[in-house]
Amino acid sequence: MTQLPKEFLNQELINSESGTWLSEFRKSHAVKVSELEFPGRANERWKYTPLRGVLELTYQSASNTQVNEDQLKAHRLEGSIELVFINGAFSEELSLIPSELPRGFSVLPVSQALKNDLAHDVQNILEYEVDEQEDVFETLNKSSFRDGAFIKVAKGAYSETPIHILNFSSAEQSAVNFSRHLIYLEDGALATVIESCVNQEGEVKHINNVMTDIVLQERSVLTYSRLQDESESSVNVSALRARVGADAKFNSSVFSSGAALSRHFMDVELNGKHAETDLLGLFTTKGEMHADNRGIIRHNVPECESNQLYKGVLDDNSRGVFNGIVNIARDAQLTNASQMSRNLLLSRKARVDAKPELDVYADDVKAAHGAAIGQLSDAELFYLQTRCISREEAIQMLIKGFMHEIIDKAPAILKPKLDVIFDNYFDGEDILTC
Repeated sequence: MTQLPKEFLNQELINSESGTWLSEFRKSHAVKVSELEFPGRANERWKYTPLRGVLELTYQSASNTQVNEDQLKAHRLEGSIELVFINGAFSEELSLIPSELPRGFSVLPVSQALKNDLAHDVQNILEYEVDEQEDVFETLNKSSFRDGAFIKVAKGAYSETPIHILNFSSAEQSAVNFSRHLIYLEDGALATVIESCVNQEGEVKHINNVMTDIVLQERSVLTYSRLQDESESSVNVSALRARVGADAKFNSSVFSSGAALSRHFMDVELNGKHAETDLLGLFTTKGEMHADNRGIIRHNVPECESNQLYKGVLDDNSRGVFNGIVNIARDAQLTNASQMSRNLLLSRKARVDAKPELDVYADDVKAAHGAAIGQLSDAELFYLQTRCISREEAIQMLIKGFMHEIIDKAPAILKPKLDVIFDNYFDGEDILTC
């Protein structure tokens, strides 16, 4: 059994807040960590994503560091309500939370929510038990998260102002950062939440472990986007779990363009009739980068709908992984589910493992899944060149066209940033075609 580095557990945090339910919650999961194996290739969920390099480094628990406005300016979303977390800890000074929030909205750090009448909601969300055995990183997060965002939208409330959760990492030594965000929409509520994971440029290696829990009550609608744009010296291992009630809708778009190793896991439960979810994803890799996207959609009741489309663009010696499961329970008749993974390889050495899966126990359903892996078309390039477009420009146009099917469905406030990150991500040299 592979040993977990002891620095991953924040013992000072685990032993604090003595006598509270949160203290016992942390301690119980710290005990579970010692019983779980650090994932290796023998673990089916991790067989395509080796973690040996993670264990070879020496880490310290996250600490407070000084970050100024100049470091954050490029990562802010102007016009949003913004919560800033530095190495997992809330920064009131750098956050932009108006004194008057939209009616029915509660936006604050978990640490403050635990001190008022929202504490019961926090406890209910954190103590929810998942159906399958937790990953060691999720258990670690429950024991050692420093803080996180708590967003609650009251019954029937809505706002067009997006809420931005900005996770920023900055450290002088290799560190591991844990944060946990909670989003709770009551009946008929509507909100847009954008989450970013970024870091200070440099050679310092660190691990970011960000977990997000989402609860959507009946007829509520959440538009959620996540951007991971960290440097190639970082590791990001994150997860999201969403519970979707009757007639509610969860729209998600996940974008990944950085980190030496990134892994994002999504678990979406459709728990009420006519619940819907649309899951979109785009990842780009180059150099020696590795991006892993894994998820499961659980159709637990009849007459629900899910649509999933993930795209990857890979260059150089990089590697990508897509493993998606659609689980349709025995009683979930009249389900409509589709799942697709499409991938574009720009180099002979780039590699992607695509494994879409259907796990169907009902007999009256519409369910489809597929995967496609290919290169740029010589015929399409030739056609563009006959229109007086250079080969280099034509390559960029085709790559952008492939990516923008996902980018164009992101919230409007995020699109300019996505254009800057992805439109010039690849240099267009030595591109593989067929």
